[in-house]
Amino acid sequence: METNPVLEVQNLQTAFKVEGGEVVAVDDVSFSVRPGETLGIVGESGCGKSVTSLSIMRLIPNPPGRIKSGKILYNGKNLVDASNSEMRKIRGNEISMIFQEPMTSLNPVFTIGNQIMESIILHQKLSKKEARVKAIDMLRLVGIPAPEKRVDDYPHQLSGGMRQRVMIAMALSCNPNVLIADEPTTALDVTIQAQILELMKDLRKKLNMAVILITHDLGVVAETCDNVLVMYAGKVVEKGTAEDIFYRPTHPYTNGLLNSLPSRNKEANQGRLQTIPGMVPALSNLPKGCRFQDRCNRVQTKCREQEPSLETIQASHAAACFNPVKVGSA
Repeated sequence: METNPVLEVQNLQTAFKVEGGEVVAVDDVSFSVRPGETLGIVGESGCGKSVTSLSIMRLIPNPPGRIKSGKILYNGKNLVDASNSEMRKIRGNEISMIFQEPMTSLNPVFTIGNQIMESIILHQKLSKKEARVKAIDMLRLVGIPAPEKRVDDYPHQLSGGMRQRVMIAMALSCNPNVLIADEPTTALDVTIQAQILELMKDLRKKLNMAVILITHDLGVVAETCDNVLVMYAGKVVEKGTAEDIFYRPTHPYTNGLLNSLPSRNKEANQGRLQTIPGMVPALSNLPKGCRFQDRCNRVQTKCREQEPSLETIQASHAAACFNPVKVGSA
């Protein structure tokens, strides 16, 4: 039975004031995620992935940033209109976030137990003693050995992988309905990465959480995501199921990202890695027409004059391109 989305983002636009004007970092972004589902948001650095997640959490610093337009519906409630006190009740409790770098996200002068307990006491209204028991349970849940001892450790006493597990324990301590994971495995070695991703998959099933995974690593997306959103220069250029994106990519940017994967290149290019030439354009100086035009090998005159809109290809698969890649061609 199809459930309603727990989180729905509609035509989100987030802008930042800069000298001489304003840049739109997230431009007309829409997506939804259901309980127990994982949505992957992919793209190069600076494409708007993290700004999208911070907008959902209402953590965009204002000034210079602001949500200019659009809706962020959590169980039908528009978070854009929510008061600061309403957001404090939701943030970290019903919608949680794991940030990129655990060493800077954890406070070095407090034990990890105290840091997990803080949000439990605040949101769950438990006593200090009950919160400590819950913190130990959470450390056990995320696979930290000897949690009764580790609960009194400081962040610097833990490895990178253990610190990331603490961040996950903290994010899950209030049983959130939505978990946003912003590059949760970037600073970790490959073995630990696999463990963290496996852990997140298990916890998603166990808790029936909706997960939004923000990453530039397509291998991670292939392993964990049901649906995928591909962003470029603040816009969604393609979206669909993981199968659509990996087996039937139609936007030249998505195709370029996939062709730069070593495993895909073995057959396609005799082991030679392909690259996408050029750089993501500055948001303050976007070209007229398609934002990807200067890096695209399928560019036409129309692409330089008009910006393509997101058009449905089939079912939930859509792309914003005037000259899309046909399945099976480069």
